[in-house]
Amino acid sequence: MHIAVAAVNGIDVLLTWNFAHINNPFKKMLIRQVVESSGYRCPEICSPDELMEASQ
Repeated sequence: MHIAVAAVNGIDVLLTWNFAHINNPFKKMLIRQVVESSGYRCPEICSPDELMEASQ
């Protein structure tokens, strides 16, 4: 539900600590396919640590 709400509302980044179900490479690829096939732009899914590393 969090991903759907973020996609529908045009949110750029979704932060999560949920590495088992959301923030793992295989699931993120599937999530992106589903969101984009529904006509939405998929938010970037990452952990707060990943976001901080990217901003440095």
